[in-house]
Amino acid sequence: MSFIASMTSLRVRLMVLVLIALLPCVGFVFWELDAQRELVRGQALGEAKRDLSAVVDQHEQVIEGMRQTLQLLVEMPALQTRGGADCNNFLAARQANGAQITLLATVALDGHILCSSKPVPPGTNLADRNYFRRALEAGDFSISAYQVERITGKPAINFALPVRDAAGNTTAIAIAALNIAWLDHFVRTLSLPAEAEVIVLDAQGTVLAHSRDASLTGSQLAADSLLEQLRSDPSGGMSEAVGDDGVARLYAFTSLALHNQSAGIVAVGLPMGARYAAVERGQRQALIALATLVLMTFALAWLTSDVFVLTQVRALLAAMHKVAAGDLTARSGVKHAPGEINQLAQAFDDMADALARRERELLRHSEEIRLLQSLTVAVSTARNLDEALTAAMRMVCEATHWHFAQAWVPAADGSRLELSNAWHAVAPDLTRFRDYSKNFSFERGVGLPGRAWSMGTPAWIDDVTQDGNFPRAPLARELGIRAGMAVPVLVGEEIVAVVEFFLLERLERDHRLLATASALASQLGTVIRRKRAEDDVHRLAYYSALTNLPNRSRLEDLISAALAEGTRFAVATIVLQRFVEVNYTLGQSYGDSVLRQIGPRLASCLMETDVVAHFAGRNFALLLPGRDENAVRAIGRRLLHAMESPFQVGGISVEIEAVMGVAFFPEHGDSADLLIRRADVALYIAQQHQREFEIYSPEHDPYSPRRLALMAELRHALKDNQFQLYCQPKTNLKTGRVVAVETLLRWHHPVYGMVPPSEFIPLAETSGLMRALTRWVLDATLQQCDEWEHEGIRVPAAVNLSTRNLADPELMGHVRRAMRAWNAKPDWIEFEITESLMMSDSRASLAALDQLRADGHKLMIDDYGQGYASLSYLRNMPVDAVKIDQEFVRGLPDDDNDAAIVRSTVDVAHQLGYKVIAEGVELETVWDKLITLGCDEAQGYFIARPMPVGHFAKWLAEWNERWAKNEADRAIRAAGAE
Repeated sequence: MSFIASMTSLRVRLMVLVLIALLPCVGFVFWELDAQRELVRGQALGEAKRDLSAVVDQHEQVIEGMRQTLQLLVEMPALQTRGGADCNNFLAARQANGAQITLLATVALDGHILCSSKPVPPGTNLADRNYFRRALEAGDFSISAYQVERITGKPAINFALPVRDAAGNTTAIAIAALNIAWLDHFVRTLSLPAEAEVIVLDAQGTVLAHSRDASLTGSQLAADSLLEQLRSDPSGGMSEAVGDDGVARLYAFTSLALHNQSAGIVAVGLPMGARYAAVERGQRQALIALATLVLMTFALAWLTSDVFVLTQVRALLAAMHKVAAGDLTARSGVKHAPGEINQLAQAFDDMADALARRERELLRHSEEIRLLQSLTVAVSTARNLDEALTAAMRMVCEATHWHFAQAWVPAADGSRLELSNAWHAVAPDLTRFRDYSKNFSFERGVGLPGRAWSMGTPAWIDDVTQDGNFPRAPLARELGIRAGMAVPVLVGEEIVAVVEFFLLERLERDHRLLATASALASQLGTVIRRKRAEDDVHRLAYYSALTNLPNRSRLEDLISAALAEGTRFAVATIVLQRFVEVNYTLGQSYGDSVLRQIGPRLASCLMETDVVAHFAGRNFALLLPGRDENAVRAIGRRLLHAMESPFQVGGISVEIEAVMGVAFFPEHGDSADLLIRRADVALYIAQQHQREFEIYSPEHDPYSPRRLALMAELRHALKDNQFQLYCQPKTNLKTGRVVAVETLLRWHHPVYGMVPPSEFIPLAETSGLMRALTRWVLDATLQQCDEWEHEGIRVPAAVNLSTRNLADPELMGHVRRAMRAWNAKPDWIEFEITESLMMSDSRASLAALDQLRADGHKLMIDDYGQGYASLSYLRNMPVDAVKIDQEFVRGLPDDDNDAAIVRSTVDVAHQLGYKVIAEGVELETVWDKLITLGCDEAQGYFIARPMPVGHFAKWLAEWNERWAKNEADRAIRAAGAE
């Protein structure tokens, strides 16, 4: 275990708690020890103060005695004289009476000596003495500091008192000198402990008396720190300091003063070493006892924590580790009882139980999901409803271990349920029950399937042999069939089938099993609904919704199949003349009626192997396998003759003329697109020359010279920078917000002017320049996106990809390098692909698309509705959106067929999780109609024509302003309408 882990263990934490609990005891012990030290200190301080008081009292008595002595002197007549021998003798006699008085004298006001008890050296003058000046100036008693007396030459303390005449005027100053030896003698008579000392200092720090060392008298105190502390508080106090002998003492001190004059400082110092030593011995004993107590407490806590706490915690922790490792059967083993740890163990055990239950539920749900996924795959590949139901029943029986299942479907008139061809049996004997069931049909509420059909919810029978509403009970009893359940399969609100399951044992109602079966039935219904939608999409993609004839996409598939066979065939395109007049004169419904009659009339002139296709509007096409030119000309004559007969529409005879152009394989082309275009060229030539029939001839193709010239100049155009990047915005239909732009390539030819992409893109495809053009567009788009990003415009740009682009193995490398070069985010660039691109190499295309999608780019199918790709491609392509071809949008809002196509496309796309974008939106009414049809986004001239990318920022600002105004106007109109 690491140090950090050991320090954070539960045992350590318990020890910390014990330590915290002991802290008050430890604190009390230390407080008590400190209190003892303070007590000893206080006792010493009391002793020092007593000695200090004795010294102060004695000092005050001496000072007071000196004052009284001087007072008596100044009142005696002998001192009223101005000096002389009598005065000297008088003072000498008085001095002899005072053992400690070394001098008595009177001093004139100018400081010279008038008379003295001692001989006076010549020229002696006391005018400069402080005590003399104070007595003279204050007219009161004055005391000097320690000094050497000038008259006697001995150290003394001088006292002065004014001598006044009868009028009270000061005539002289009487002085007395007191030998300080008395003070030194007094402090030595005090009873002091060993190494204690009494020090008397004057105001300047000179030692007046020293009980320990008399030789220090008259010198400055050597211990500066002690002197500073004694001077720090003139009123007195106490301090611990080291004396000049190096001994630490507790000093009590106070000032010596009389009549508001500082006479010095007295300090009594008691040594504390011995006293503190005794205290420290007691402290050591107490600390040893405390440490012993703490260690014993820790040891006891260490041992008891294992018994009362850690054993249970370890058991709980071990169970937690097992659960964390995935063993949800692990439990703590701690008794569930009152107490925090027991309650924690109980909570953990309850949690483990809940996790185990949840894991079982998750496993069950996981199994259901796996079953649903398998069901989806199996049903998706089924060719019809019976195959789908059979696959579903087989998987349910395998998953639930039930023994027999069969499906019932509504009869054609919807009055009863009939047995379908879908069934599954685990045991061969159960086929008898299947054969027996063929004799029955069930109305709503009758029998097991009838109940589920009537209620629209699952039905259950614990034992079918004991149920009176189970007509097949006799055979069920014989075969051992007991439990049964029936589950309806709903597609939307329609019950398309009822599946019944049987078990060879009695079983009470199992709600979980019913829920699983219901979920499977719901998924089955969803898949069936999706397959129906796919069938609808397939029809929309490959057949004309109006005429029910194959559309251009389907015809191209058939032509491609014929190309694969390599046999000769012809492709013809037909345009109806005067058809527009019918629409304008009689209305679109009459025109649609004519178009619906065209197919049967053309087919009546053809063989069964021939194909009639309806491209759009008045344009039709034919595929004529195995025909030569003469046979096709004969067919053309028959068809054109048949078209001469009037069409009956609503009681009106309508005459329609037709023009036909033909191209042959292999003479005129080797691809479906080329053959159709060559047939269109022939049709165009026939119209130009006002003929009804024309076969393609290269020398009459007006586009060939231009095509060759453009192909030759296309490479130079790329080098000479003749291309420009345009863009066309896409907006959200509901909010009007610009959500993206489609980048478009424009070629400004120096001779031909603006060359449409529909003309030079195919040339680039065939000339091998498509890769270079695509890279140019991608780089230019990224550069523009970077500029927009710096301008604060965050709009994705869509780049179109061709078949060759998707097949290019270097495509992804260039895209990724370009993205890194511009530090671009994946959502800057989207890619649009046409359905036709998916047909050339589906695996390569899907691989490229998967990589683009994995890199974070959105993908969308362009020109959807032309039907180039099969439905399986559409369902499996990794795309995000579908762009409806403008051919279906321009007829809105009036063309109901186009509206139906758009609505169906939107519904199917949304079911597949795709967003839907409408192209070719040129009118506001079309915009509004698309909103009602559920379309998501729009692109077209109503929003903006393609523009140079440099104009987009200005247009965007104007669009946002205009849209906001339009929305406000709409809101006002809506409010007015209400």
